Amino acid sequence: MSLRHQGHFVRYLADWIARLIEDGETYEVEFKGERRERLNDRDLVEAVVCLANGNGGVLLVGVEDDGVVSGARARHEAGGTDPLRVQALIANMTQPPLSAVVGPMFGGRLLVTVVRHVSRIMLTRCSLTRWTVAPFTGLASESVVPGGKTWIR
Repeated sequence: MSLRHQGHFVRYLADWIARLIEDGETYEVEFKGERRERLNDRDLVEAVVCLANGNGGVLLVGVEDDGVVSGARARHEAGGTDPLRVQALIANMTQPPLSAVVGPMFGGRLLVTVVRHVSRIMLTRCSLTRWTVAPFTGLASESVVPGGKTWIR
């Protein structure tokens, strides 16, 4: 991709993210702010799994619920965030592994995660550190995730 095309793509991506933030949270767009504290790994994966159980969508880490961009905190050594390590975290904490596309820290402030819909799944309790994604049979209407939270499908 030429530098000219990269510039157009970055501007397009910036406009798209700005529109997502302006439109607010929906079933396909989730904001996770880190103003008070860093989003822990379990809560990040939980948000991704919830998007996958729906229609798929976009997780924006570093955006508060009211749409204010507070910025995402570094997740790894040397004050940075490695998108491939975040993708591996998501895959390793779900069974079967969920695939998510994690972008670099956009503008140094946002961690953008795109999640595709996974057909007919629900969460079941497996252990305190790993989630299991099992085929949804239609017989159960709810599932339990670690921490005692219940998500209705």
